[in-house]
Formats: sequence, C-alpha cells, structure tokens
Amino acid sequence: MMKRILCLCVVACLTILLGVKAEVKVENGAYQDVLLSFAPNVPSDTTQEQIKSLKELLESTSQALYAATGIRIGTVKVRLPSTWHTSWEGETISLASPEQTEQKPDILVDATEDSAFGKKPIALQHGGCTMPGHQIALPMKFVSSSEDYPKGKLLAREWLKYRYGVFDENGFEGDQMYPEYYRVPGSSDIRITECTNPEVNFYFKNPKTGNNCSMDKPDEFGTCKALPEQDANVTSSLMYFHKDLAAMEHICDRENHTHKDNTPSKHNTLCNGESIWDILNKSSDFTSGGSSEEYQPVEFSLIQDRNPRVVLSYENSDVLFVKEDVISLGVMRLLYDLPSQSKVGVYYFTKSVSESRPFADLSNRDVVNGLGDFGYLVKDICVSCALNQAVDVLLEDTSAGAEGTIILITHSKFEGDISNLKTKVENSRLCLTLIRFVDEESGEENLDQLKEAFPCNSLHEIKINEENGQSFENFYSYMNTFIPQPTYDYQVEAMPVIIYVKINYGRYPITEASVTGIVTAPNNENKEVQFFDNGKGDPDITKHDGLYSGYFTNFVDAGDYSLSVTVSHKEGQTMIGKKGADICCGSQVKSEMFTVPSFELKKSIVIKSKSKKPDDGYPPSRILDLKISKFDPPNTIDLEWTAPGGGEVASYILKLFNSRDEALKNFGSSGKVLDTIHLNDSYHDKQEKYELSPGEFEDNATYYIALQALNAEKKGSETSTILEFYIPFGTRGTATNQETSTAIGIEDDPKKSGPSKKTIGIVIGVLGGIVVLCICIYLGIYFFVQKPKREAEEEARAKRNENGSGQRSSSSPSGQIGLNSIPADVIIKHHNEVVTAKNLHKDPPIFKEENLDSFNSSPELPENSTRNNNVPEYSQVQKASSHRTPDSSQQDPSKSPKRMTIV
Repeated sequence: MMKRILCLCVVACLTILLGVKAEVKVENGAYQDVLLSFAPNVPSDTTQEQIKSLKELLESTSQALYAATGIRIGTVKVRLPSTWHTSWEGETISLASPEQTEQKPDILVDATEDSAFGKKPIALQHGGCTMPGHQIALPMKFVSSSEDYPKGKLLAREWLKYRYGVFDENGFEGDQMYPEYYRVPGSSDIRITECTNPEVNFYFKNPKTGNNCSMDKPDEFGTCKALPEQDANVTSSLMYFHKDLAAMEHICDRENHTHKDNTPSKHNTLCNGESIWDILNKSSDFTSGGSSEEYQPVEFSLIQDRNPRVVLSYENSDVLFVKEDVISLGVMRLLYDLPSQSKVGVYYFTKSVSESRPFADLSNRDVVNGLGDFGYLVKDICVSCALNQAVDVLLEDTSAGAEGTIILITHSKFEGDISNLKTKVENSRLCLTLIRFVDEESGEENLDQLKEAFPCNSLHEIKINEENGQSFENFYSYMNTFIPQPTYDYQVEAMPVIIYVKINYGRYPITEASVTGIVTAPNNENKEVQFFDNGKGDPDITKHDGLYSGYFTNFVDAGDYSLSVTVSHKEGQTMIGKKGADICCGSQVKSEMFTVPSFELKKSIVIKSKSKKPDDGYPPSRILDLKISKFDPPNTIDLEWTAPGGGEVASYILKLFNSRDEALKNFGSSGKVLDTIHLNDSYHDKQEKYELSPGEFEDNATYYIALQALNAEKKGSETSTILEFYIPFGTRGTATNQETSTAIGIEDDPKKSGPSKKTIGIVIGVLGGIVVLCICIYLGIYFFVQKPKREAEEEARAKRNENGSGQRSSSSPSGQIGLNSIPADVIIKHHNEVVTAKNLHKDPPIFKEENLDSFNSSPELPENSTRNNNVPEYSQVQKASSHRTPDSSQQDPSKSPKRMTIV
C-alpha cells in the first residue's frame, strides 16, 4: 500500500520543465496580477485572520521592493481552494476563470511540516543567471510567526530571485562553493563573503561556547561564526542576509552602493561577477515598465478555484470499431491530464447508456468498469439518450459551480426532441464538445438546434478512414480544448535544450534517484540523456532540491522529438530530505535524510524543434566549480573541476593572469597559457584533475587562474570561475626540486595585446642598469687613468719649460709628426683641397711631410715660438684601433703616405 501511495504521489509531482511563462506584468511601476495560492496540505479551516496576516506580509514585501528597486506590488489575486467553505464578512470572493484555475501560482503557501527548505520563504530556482524561478514556497507558519528579521524583506529577496534569476550575496555555513568566509590559498587573511556598503567590520565567535575566536587554530576555521560589529550601520545589500544586519534595504550597484564582484557568493559565481542591479536593468520590467513616482498600497482580490466537471460519452457501435484504439487512448490520456480536483464521468451508449467510470473526483484515475466493445449495430444508437443523461449528471451535482463540459463522441446523427433539452440547459452554463466520425455515407447534419441549446459549443468532424496517428492527434486536440494548456518556451538555436525534472515524495524532494531520458529523433534515432542533481551549476544549481537537469544536444534535424523519462530508486542511496537548515540554499539543500520505498516511474512529452544542431556544434557550458584541492607550495598545487555539459569537450585551455579583470574580460587576449589539455574520454560530470608546479611562480606574488572548455571545432565556453592564490615569500627557496625550477613572469600574447607592463619594466630596468654601469666605468677611467696621466704630462711640460726646451722638434721620438705641430693654415688649406676634389669627383690629395719642410722655413712662424710636442701623434689618432707593432714599411715616414680625415 505504501508503494502505491508513493508512485501516485511522485507521478503527480514528476514535472518536466522546459520553461516558465510569467503571467505577472509591470505597468505604471507596479507588478500586476501576482497570483498566490494554497497547497492541498493547507487546512481548509484557515481563518480570515490568517488571510489578513498574509495581506500584511505582502504589503511589507511591496514596501521593501519599492525601496530597493522602485517597483512595488500593484495587484494580487489570492486563489482559494475549491474545498474551502468561505463566508467571510467584508470579503468578496469570485469564481476563478478556467485559466486562473490552471495557472501556476507565483507564490504557493505550504503547510509541509519539517520541510527540507527550512522555515523561511524560498524561491525554487532551477536555472542559471537571469532565468526566472519555478515558484516561491511560503511556509504557512512563517506568515503568522514573529521574526527578528523583517519578514517583508525576506520575501522581497525571494521575489527578486524568482522574478529575475539573481541569487544570494551571502555565503553559507560549511558550503564548499559558496562559503560564509574563506582564506585565499597561501594567505593568512580571512575574507567574508558579503556585499555591504559602507564596509562592515566582522569578528568571530564560537556559537557553542560564546567565546571569541582568534581563528589561528585549525578547528576554529569553519566552526566559528562571522558577526558584525555592533555599531555597523549599513543599508545594502538587501540580497546579503545576516540576521544581525536587519537595516538592509538597497541593492548593490544602485545609487552609489558599491558591488563587490570578487567574493565567491552564489550570485557572483553564477552571474560572472555582474551586479544584481545590472541584471535587473536588463529586464523589460525596468526598460519599459518604469518605476513608481509615489508608493501605493497593494490591491487584493479573492478568487476561488473551480473544479472542472466533465462527462464524456462515446458511441459503442461496430462502425467505430476501427477507431477503438484512438478513442480508448484518448479517454485514458484525458483522465491523466485533467487536474486532480476535477470531477469526471465516462459513459458509452447504444440505445441506452452504460457507465465506464462513475462521475467522481480524480483521486483515482482508473476506468473502473472498463470500456465498450464496439460491437453494437449502428441502427440501435440513441444519441439524444446519451446527451440527456450527461446533462442530468451535471445538473444533479451541486457541489461546485454551474459550469460543466459534455464531450460527445459519435458517428450517428442526432435525432429526437430538442425542446426539452433546451429548457434544461438554458441557465446551466454547460458547454458541449461534439466529435463526429464520418464516412461517405454520413451525409450532412443540421446542428443548428444543438448550437441553439448549447451557446457554449465546439463541433468537429474526423474521417473514419483517416490514418490512426493523425486521427488521434486531431481527436485529442478537439477533446481537451477546454483544458488550459501549458506553454513551453525554449530555444535551440543558440544553446542546447536543458530539461528539468522535478521529483517529490509529497512535498519532500527525492535525492540521489536514477533519472534517465531517451530522446527519439524524427529519423527514429535514439539518444540517452542523463539527469543530475549535483548543484555544480551546470546546469543544476542546487543539490538535493528534487530538481534534476540534463542537456539534449543531438538535434539532427527540425521536427518532433519524443522524450521518455524514467525515474528509478537506487538501493541504499535514494532518500527524501526533511528538517532543512533555517537558511537555504547554497550549493546544496542541507537536510536530514529519510528512506523511501523502491519505485520506478515514467513520463513522456514531445519537444518541437525548429532547427537542427549548428554545423560547428554547441560550445561546452561554463565551468563553475573550479577549485584548488591541494595547496602545498613549493611542491604542488592541485586543481579540480567537473567536466561541463552542453557541447562535448575536446580540450581545455588553462591560463595564468595578473588580475581578476584580465581573466574575466580578456581571457583570449591576455594572460599566460599554462597548458592546452587535449582529451579523448571526457564526458559530462567527469571529475577532472590537474597538477601545477608552484616552483614556476615568483615569490611574494598573487596569481589568478581560469580555464575554458572547447569543443572539437574550437568553439569555447565562457570563462570559468577564477581562482586566486598567493605564493608566499621564500617559497621557491624551499622547493623540492630547485634545479628545474625557474621563476616565470606572466607574458601576454604580443600578437594580441602587446608587451605586458612587467616586460616593459624589465627592459627599462636593464637599459637603466647598462647606463649606470657605463657611467661608473667612465668615472673609473677618468679618475684612475686619464687624470693621473694628464697631471704627469703637465708636470713634465713644466720641467721642460724650466730647462729652456723651447725649440720645436721636426719629428716625434718615433719619427712621426705630432698632430698639434701642423699649423692651422696648412690643415685648412688641405681641407679645402679635399672638398674641391670631391666636388670635381676626383681623388682627394694626400697630405705629405714635404709640405711641413717648407713650412719649417716659413718666415711667418716666429723663430722663438714653441709647440707642444707632448700630444698624441697623427698616426696614433688615425690608427687608434690598431695595437700591432709598426712593420718596417711604416717606420720610414717618407715612405708612408697618410690620408687625413677631419672629423
């Protein structure tokens, strides 16, 4: 019996979510048509006072939203269950329309005891950044309870998550992906996962002993709680929850409330560091809806569910024997598609009417007495008998409203007196759906009288000889026109389809189940899809929440894809979660686990694709769980991550950066490639590992690491989460293998981004060092060589002057002519001759010593003039680079012509 209850419950809760169509709209700066409803477990004796508390909560929520975003709650419809007998003074309760009855509520009030999601409101989010949530679960006890933290702000936080696909900016106790506080590997500093403005000073306290924590002991880290200083006066961010910071009312990045994009919060991780205000501003709510100029209170209206009432009656004749499968399958499917609160009766008729299923609610969806055998002759059929009987069944039922639907399936024509029938239904608000199977002998039928009797009607014909597949499609579409249809919004052009499967046991999430899908393509090719509830963000964002997700990428062509999902129990692993943590949820729903009976369930849907997979495939999804699993410099730094879904991964690019911004905004054009990792056996959810050699990194430096996944066509994912770590001073000096350890700097790709700042600094430093070295060498030569030599020469000159050595020698001791012994007019004359020769394109003249002989007898030179012979000789200047001893041909100046060049 227990297994039976479980299967029925899970079948009802097994939901495949391809999209969520929001009915709420923003007009004049207010959310209009917010729908709130109640789960079946909420007691029917809920009082008017409790409804009043609910209204007060929504009013305070509206005020919090208005302060944070400028948009308030305008109108709210409170939908009451049809089973509630309400007669509340001063309240007008109207009947819900069929569309309102079937519409998924934005907020569902729930009375589940010991919920896995805790005792506070929670937005059930199944998608990533900017993707609207599934629903807000609002515990009934929370509505009337007293809370230290403003309840309206708590519900406002969940509304922003549900509406815009944003997430918490606080961390969670014990969470590996979104920690409450953390240390950067290699550093002793502790950082808080927060987004506060102004800055808040935190201290740590042991929640068990009440003592302050120094955080120097290993057992204190992760055990002690971070608490703000008592004088903390901060007002942002509303999305950062701390029980001691109740004044939060603004959103980071709005009106000078700074956003912190470098903390490992759930929002920063899933939204790549983009602020909540930036995400909100992308929504049409803010681009077209505007904000309210002044605040207005919420307007409430109460409506009550109507339970669909359906009587289905079909002709049991031999003519319809060929359509037996179409009719039987259509009836069974209708029973499973109708809401559980519906009342349905199934009958078949010949000349009288027989009962297949009594008119009752759908707590049991079986056909109790079986279906007809389609063996009666068509001449014995009484259509008017069936129609009158269906009308009587609905009119005799007074448990709900006057509305009801009759589905009449026949081949025969309607015959009989219509006047009596018209009188019975004229004030009943009953609708007629007539489906007639016709052949060549059927002929035309005048249905004007039926239309007059049933102003609410739909009349259809199907050919008997039509192929059964097409017949069934038409038959069921005609039969369920009165049932509001869910809208599945999805796109396959840009990304693979993500399929979500929700599995509950009652209102408790089922964990660690085996969930597999088989997708059949238009060409009948089957492809398996694995569903995960691992909370790694690809695409499942929260573990153990009962929402399983998986990718389907194999769109070989446009058309219909049939998806069959099988959910089964894994012995010793599949459990249900209860008694959850008070604050939910980081990367995982933390709750106590309870056993669940064995089960196996199936559900099928059809996915319609308008296009096929791109020729270059889909890019892999973004990696969100990159982490350092072991930080042991100078020996090793180990990385771990989960292989993403989406496009199949063929390789990874791992890069090192100087800053977080470089990694986030310029992954392709900056940073240093540490490795390109090529794969042969990667698959979604595989645990990947990589070992870095920290001996390659410089000491006393902070680094950032990120990676991208690529498919076989080099189509890349978005940049992964970015890891920060610090290499302490002296690390390389203690490396195990220093011989092969060479410090490296980060060099950007010069083809893409030019030289890095570090490279430029090195070049400037080297050049500066060379200049300084040259100056030092020059000063050394000057003070230790040239200056002493000059002093010695001056001293020798002075001695010669004292000894009367004033007569010029015609040659130096080596037999060569001193440069300063050549008169200036001779040099100028020779220079002019050289210039003239060059202008005439002739060889310049060669200076000869004979010219000096004539000069020595020149009367223009005073006889007592003295010349300085202690100067470098002309030949020495000409051959300054030569250090060889002059050969015999150079020793005779008269045989050694000299070319003089004036510089």
